[in-house]
Amino acid sequence: MSKLNKVESVLFAAARFVSVKELAKYTGCKEEELPSIITKLKDRIEGTSLIILEQDNSWKLAVHDTFIDCVAPVVHAIELPQNVMETLAIIAWKYPVVQSEVVKLRGPSAYDHMHQLVDRGFVRKDPFGRTYKLVLTKHFFKYFDLPSDASKQAFLDKIPGVVKDNVDEIDSEIDTLIRTKDSIKNEKNTQDEIKKAMMQLKTS
Repeated sequence: MSKLNKVESVLFAAARFVSVKELAKYTGCKEEELPSIITKLKDRIEGTSLIILEQDNSWKLAVHDTFIDCVAPVVHAIELPQNVMETLAIIAWKYPVVQSEVVKLRGPSAYDHMHQLVDRGFVRKDPFGRTYKLVLTKHFFKYFDLPSDASKQAFLDKIPGVVKDNVDEIDSEIDTLIRTKDSIKNEKNTQDEIKKAMMQLKTS
């Protein structure tokens, strides 16, 4: 088996970024010769549905963005109930999105859906005012093997039509929430500056 085929086989089986050290270990190739082998592999798959991605001296064999629509059905492979999948689709399509807005779109049951998604490691909840901002995790992108931008389109057909109809209204509410949060923060900073100035006057 040629070195080129060995590298291709490892990248295909890994379905993740593989470091130069790992490739050298699994293929028996020298680290210094791997970049040229990767270049040859890129030339061989050029014009196909595959692409070599590079990140921090690591490589990954992935599906080209152009063919994301073809592989989108893989989202059905995940073992989650349909209603939970629909909630995940909304988060993937609109991320980062505020938890309260997802609840407005999906109803109270969304709390349980999001709890399951957090437990599975697909979503992270970051504090955001009185609610939470929902962010897709590295595990999500690794599991579905989708570039961050392409994931929005890949999950689009999993979203109920009635939800899509309310998106403009939801986006407006999110913008208002963000502006309100920023205003409160700015107001607090101003108050802190005033208090600091007053303390300096008292001690002068």
